[in-house]
Order: sequence, then structure tokens, then C-alpha cells
Amino acid sequence: LIIGLVAAAGYWSWREYGEAWTRPQVKVASVEARLPGDADSVLSAHGYLKSERQAAIGAKVPGRVLKVHVKEGQPVQTGDVLAELEHADLDETLAAMKGSLEAQEAALEAMRVSLDKAKSELTEMEVTFAQDERDWVRADQLYRSRSIPTADFEAARSKHLASRSSRDSMTAAVAIAKARRREAEARLRESEARYREAKHQREYMFVRAPFQGVVISKEAEDGESIMPGGLGAASGRGSVVTLADLLHLEVETDVKEDYLSRVKPGQRVSIAVAAVPNTRFGGKVRTIIPMGDRAKGTVKVKVQFDLDEVKRVNHPEKQTFTLFPEMAATVHFQMDGKSVASGQVAPQLFVPAAALQSDAAGKFVWLVVEERVRRRPIDAGDAQDGRVLIRGGLSAGERVVVDPPAGLTENLLVKIAP
Repeated sequence: LIIGLVAAAGYWSWREYGEAWTRPQVKVASVEARLPGDADSVLSAHGYLKSERQAAIGAKVPGRVLKVHVKEGQPVQTGDVLAELEHADLDETLAAMKGSLEAQEAALEAMRVSLDKAKSELTEMEVTFAQDERDWVRADQLYRSRSIPTADFEAARSKHLASRSSRDSMTAAVAIAKARRREAEARLRESEARYREAKHQREYMFVRAPFQGVVISKEAEDGESIMPGGLGAASGRGSVVTLADLLHLEVETDVKEDYLSRVKPGQRVSIAVAAVPNTRFGGKVRTIIPMGDRAKGTVKVKVQFDLDEVKRVNHPEKQTFTLFPEMAATVHFQMDGKSVASGQVAPQLFVPAAALQSDAAGKFVWLVVEERVRRRPIDAGDAQDGRVLIRGGLSAGERVVVDPPAGLTENLLVKIAP
């Protein structure tokens, strides 16, 4: 009886576990789907989008906001007015200075007319003096020869002296008129300078865009106080809006020091943005910041998007944007000579090179389906870094046998190695 029970237990154990003990053990790997650019990269790094030109725009002088002329998402051109501070008092000051300037201009014009008149009178007096001088010289000669009486000589002499005195007085008057004109010109220049200063002070009341871009945030509202360098409500807002150029974008990423030798300026990259799946953007390494982070053991690298790539998805004139600052992105640094995929891309399939088999019928792999192996013919491409590109015959996620042992046959039961 005991022998019979042992035999029955052995038979049952064989039926339940014996077949599994005799199955060949195989290692498996899943068919991997990767987008173009990922597979050809020498290094991948994560980072965030930044605008090459982004600034918080504020006023040059403190004041109260009269009106904010823009809103979030609005494109602006260089010189456009973003906001306006209250400036009624400056308008009145400017009007008063303009009146003063016009008065100075009128005074200068009067001085010029007066000077011209004095010069004309001086010219006439010089002519008269010259004639009187000739008459006196002739009278002197005649008097010496006793051809004229003493009274005529004295009259000619007195007339000559009077003409000379009048000429000298008018010469002094012309000199004084010139000095007064110079004084009027100086006052006019001073008034013009003060008027320009007032105009500049009024211009400071207008916050203008320093470059072409898009308003990405509005920090101040109508009626709020603006204080250059302000840090909060107690001291006033420090800026009115934040402006960014959404056509010139870059990715700021950290590269491990161990892999820095794989990166160089100008190197082509493929950029994947998490918010835009199945799409790649071309770019290049703009700069490697010559400063390490010893806490993280990384070096900051800035990667620039190709301008045409950004223009394809960002349209400031339509106020539609796909890429903007602080989006997460992955940068795939490409090998030299490899083309960079861009636009909509389809995933590529890869299997470990050790899974690829071939015989007279062609290339194939062993699939594992419900613990049985199935032979699957495939169209294989190039091998790289231990992986083989699959052009056809497989689907993502299927399991293939890696380093298949000899003796595998169709539908053979196998055991998956841990």
C-alpha cells in the first residue's frame, strides 16, 4: 500500500512539474520603440526651455500706473508702449517751459534785429566820418596856405571830431548788441536744454518694449505704484510686464561631468519637448558655460533651437504658441555626420543584436508567446550600440529571445529566465 501511494504521488508530481523542469530556459527582452534621434544620440540630457531674450520691463522713475496697454500673450514690436505712468504735472511743466522757450526765441530775434540796425547805422557813420575826415584834411591844407578863414577851418575840425565820436559810440553800441545777442543765445540754449530735459522726464512716464517679443506676464495693474527695484507691495512693483522673445528659444540643461567630453559647441542635437509628443526639433549646442556645479557634479549647457523649427509652431502674429519658456525638454546630442530628425516622426523599433538570428530562409527572431517560442521573420536594418533597427515583422512590446539556445523549435515550451 505504501509503495502504491509513493508511486501515485510521483506520477502526480511528474504531471504537474516534470514538464516545467525539462523546459529550456531562455532570456527575453522587449521590442523597444524609440523615436528617431534618440537612437543615434551619444548623450541625452533633460532641461527646460528658456528664451534667449527675456526681461522684466519696468519704469526708469517711480510713479503710479495710469494705464497698462498690453495683455498676456500679446506680441509687441520694439518701441511699443507697454504702460503709461501718470504725467499731468509734467505736461504742465513742459507747456510752461515751451512758452519760456518761445519767449527766449523771440527775445533773441529782437536782439538780432537790433544788432543788424546798429551795424547799418555804424556803416553809415563810418561813411560820414570818412567824408568829414577828408574835408578836414583839405581844410587843414587850405588853412595852412591861408586860403580859408579860421572859422571855416574850426568848423571842419569840429565836424570831423563829432563824426569820430559818433562812430566810436556806435562801434561800442554794436559790441554791446553782440554781447547781448550772445547772452540771449546762451539763455535760449539753456531753455532748450531744460525743455529737452522735461521732454525726457515725460518720456520716462512711458514704458516701452526694448525688443520685439511677446508679453508672457503682467505684474502691474492700473493705479498701482511702480518703484524701480521694488521688491513687493511695501515698496511698489518693480516691473510692469515680463517680455520674452518666443522665436529665439533654447534649452538649458545640465550635463554630467563624466559625459562632458561628448558635447562640443555647434554640435547638432534633436530636441524632444514633453508637451509635443512624437515631434522632434532640430538645434545645436550654443555654449558650454565654463562653470561647474560641484554639488551636482554637472556643467550647464545651452542648446539653441533652429529658428525655422520654432517658426513652424510659434506664430506671434496669430498669438498661437506651441513652445514657450519653462517647458520640460530632453536633448539628444547627435553623433557627427548623423542627420537630425525634425517635425512629426514615427517611432522606430529596436531589439538586442543578440536576439537576431539568420539561416538560409533569412533573418528572424524567436518570440515568446504564452510560454512558447514562435519563429518570426523580420526585416532588419543597421546595428548600433548592441541594438538592431527593425523595419518590419515586429511590434513594440513583443518579447524576443536573447542569445537563444540551440534546439529551439516552433511552439516549444520554454521557461523565462529571471
